[in-house]
Amino acid sequence: MKNLKIVLFSVLAMGAVLTSCSKDDDGGGTGGKIEGKWILSKTGAVVSGKEILIDYTGHNPKCEKDYTEIVAGGVAKYVDFEGDTCEKNTFEDKWTKNGNTLIMGEGTDAETSTILKLTGGELKLKTVTTFGGETMTEINLYKRG
Repeated sequence: MKNLKIVLFSVLAMGAVLTSCSKDDDGGGTGGKIEGKWILSKTGAVVSGKEILIDYTGHNPKCEKDYTEIVAGGVAKYVDFEGDTCEKNTFEDKWTKNGNTLIMGEGTDAETSTILKLTGGELKLKTVTTFGGETMTEINLYKRG
């Protein structure tokens, strides 16, 4: 009887460990679904090895927030709102995702980013670019819209 209790406890403990976390609460996971509407909420850079993020203030306060919509099938829609009338401008492009690499655009206009975090509610990207011999690491945090 004692052995049966030990085995039963072990099975219950293992079940609790294996089912205690869901995809959306994995902290810094990168395995979430990327398709959807993403609103830029914070932007920043890596300076002297330290990540610095500030609130993104580029949205027109009179309008809906600008967003990027990543659609299944490799289509990305960039949407922004301008002026007092909140004129909606939409630009479409291509996207591909391979592991934790996201490529937006094609050819020489393509921008490659590393997905640092992808959960049900957040997308965090790191993009490294070089201009005139200077390398810059940009960090952008998006919230699902």
